Amino acid sequence: MLDLSEKEKEMLDYDPAETFMSISKKNAELQSRFEKTYLNVKNELEKERIFFLNEKELNENQLIKVKDYFYSTVQPALVPIMLSEDRDLPELNGKAAYLVIKLCKIENEVEQEVKYALIEIPTAIVSRFFVLNEEDGTKNVVLVG
Repeated sequence: MLDLSEKEKEMLDYDPAETFMSISKKNAELQSRFEKTYLNVKNELEKERIFFLNEKELNENQLIKVKDYFYSTVQPALVPIMLSEDRDLPELNGKAAYLVIKLCKIENEVEQEVKYALIEIPTAIVSRFFVLNEEDGTKNVVLVG
């Protein structure tokens, strides 16, 4: 909407720049609240020996289990929806969460071609969390989507 011509913007009942700024401000507020809440919950879970790990924090054995889970359960449930200016956006599930993926063809370290796709997060099939139970009773949790 920000890229519309002045004539097109006049046809709207609102200012796209103001709307964008309002959304950006609200997003920043919500992100701040999320971070505070997340850190609070994370600290409380750690007291119960439940730890959230990212891919860089996994040991070799954990990484093997996570990869096996991804290839056996997650990957088969992923269906990319290619986006194109040539065709209409397909009807999307209003209750679903989607990832937007940027696909780039790079030659000589320069982007030559860019395409975009949506991937619906398959929450009905795949849990958002993959739990690695350790022998000492610790639970290590990896966020899936």
